[in-house]
Amino acid sequence: MAVFGSGFSPLAGQPRMGMIPVPTKTATAFTLTTGGGARTLTSAECLGGLLVINCDDAQTATLPTAALLNAALPAAVAGASFDVDIVNVGDATLTVAIGTGGTLVVGNSKSTVATLVALASKRFTILVTGVLEQGDSSDAYTVIGHGSIAAAVA
Repeated sequence: MAVFGSGFSPLAGQPRMGMIPVPTKTATAFTLTTGGGARTLTSAECLGGLLVINCDDAQTATLPTAALLNAALPAAVAGASFDVDIVNVGDATLTVAIGTGGTLVVGNSKSTVATLVALASKRFTILVTGVLEQGDSSDAYTVIGHGSIAAAVA
């Protein structure tokens, strides 16, 4: 009788990861400046899960529209979610704006923008709340901001 199921043979001293998916993130890095202007993030960048942004001048990064995000999600359904970590490694405040069809909830308030001060990071959970192709009135998502972590400055 197989203790761990068929096809699984644990290595001594290794964690049992044979049946648990290990999450991965794809980092996307770029610089925002006054000369370059605001930038709209792509769905692929958001789905990668990690954005490292060098915000040299106070600037805005806008999340994709709900329609573009739902189109990029495999089998998008209301209730599907994923996390995006945004790190501001620059010396200016980064504004994260919500794309068309999105709603931002940070703490107890609703807004259309979130800010990250210089040398700070923030985790956002993007929750699909409407899929037009599945009979909802429109494509929609809610962005939930989870606390900010400011880096130590020497």
